[in-house]
Amino acid sequence: MADGFGLFRKDVMYNDFIVVGPASDPAKINGMTDATAAFKKLAASGSTFISRGDKSGTNTKELDIWKAAGITPAGNSWYLSAGQGMGEVLMMTDQKQAYTLTDRATYLAYQNGGKIHLPILVQGSQGLLNPYGLMPVNPAKYPTVKVDLAVRFADFMTGLPGQGLIKSFGVEQYGQTLFFPDSTEWKATRSLDIVLPTGKEVTYRLNDVRKFAVTKVRVYPQNNQSLTPVSYGGVQLIDILKTISPDLASARRLTVVATATDGSHVTLDYDDIYNARTGTKITVVYLKNGATLSTDEGFMALMTTRGTFLVSNIKYVYRLEIHK
Repeated sequence: MADGFGLFRKDVMYNDFIVVGPASDPAKINGMTDATAAFKKLAASGSTFISRGDKSGTNTKELDIWKAAGITPAGNSWYLSAGQGMGEVLMMTDQKQAYTLTDRATYLAYQNGGKIHLPILVQGSQGLLNPYGLMPVNPAKYPTVKVDLAVRFADFMTGLPGQGLIKSFGVEQYGQTLFFPDSTEWKATRSLDIVLPTGKEVTYRLNDVRKFAVTKVRVYPQNNQSLTPVSYGGVQLIDILKTISPDLASARRLTVVATATDGSHVTLDYDDIYNARTGTKITVVYLKNGATLSTDEGFMALMTTRGTFLVSNIKYVYRLEIHK
């Protein structure tokens, strides 16, 4: 874009990177979310790691993680550079019972297709997001390009119809979306999908959430009382649940699994949500100091607080699954 080759750039969607490996997990990284810390353990264990080694986006991300870990993997006997695409590397990783970094979409296609049998070991951090954008070629650089069609395609893909197709892609076959919509138009329609124990799904868009009375939450940054508290606003989760299904309060074994678009999640039990004696307040937050949450803040977030102290914060929360 800086050199003028693109007419404009628009965010379209993203998926995420994950680390997969053998079920035996000799490096003991299963359940970690910090890829840098996981790579340090991989190197320390001497477990075989297979790199794409093809200068692709995935290969670049992998090398960035090694750099952040302060490790130069090339030249070590446990580090293999395949010079192949993602599919080939996944099958090689399966055959050698090794580890690799992959995008989730390719992994699901091979895992669900029975070509590989590798569990996901590391996932769920913002640092593993994999963004995609669209840039129509600038006709000033290349006069023969069909710029009108390129712009129409970009408008469709970033508009609500195209973003809706992206959200539903892969759900029927894999049980989850493979890519998450990320255009400006889509972000303006931010929503929270709530799945009831019956399987019924209710969607709350931001305008629906705004109809509830605003609950204000004051939190110390980094839980540091020497800093000025930040004021957040939103709606308490208990108020949303009471509106959707008043009988949920009688389900003493109730749990709610809140999931963010980066795969991170938190499980809340009945006492977290309904028992005021715990002192815990769970709020679907969409305001900060009176203004709408920014992209960095997650647009909508599920914030668990106790007094003015933050217990947990799930940014980009998009789905709540309720289980009895």
